[in-house]
Amino acid sequence: MESHFRQKQREEQETITSSDAKTELEFATPEAAIQHDRAQNLPPRKIAERLNKSLAAEPKRGASFWTKLGFKK
Repeated sequence: MESHFRQKQREEQETITSSDAKTELEFATPEAAIQHDRAQNLPPRKIAERLNKSLAAEPKRGASFWTKLGFKK
C-alpha cells in the first residue's frame, strides 16, 4: 500500500514539474512579453468593438508643418 502511495506522489510531482517547464517563457523585451500575452488572451467581444469604434472616431493626423513646406522625409 505504501509503495502505491509513493508512486502516486512521484507521478504528481512529475506532472507538476512538466507543467512548470511548459509555462516558463523568457522574452527579450517587455514589449515581446506583452505581445505574447495579447495573442494568448483576447479581450471580450464588447470591449473590442468599443475600442475599434473609439479608434475609428479619432481624428486623422494632418500633414506636418515640414511636409506643407515641401520637405519630405
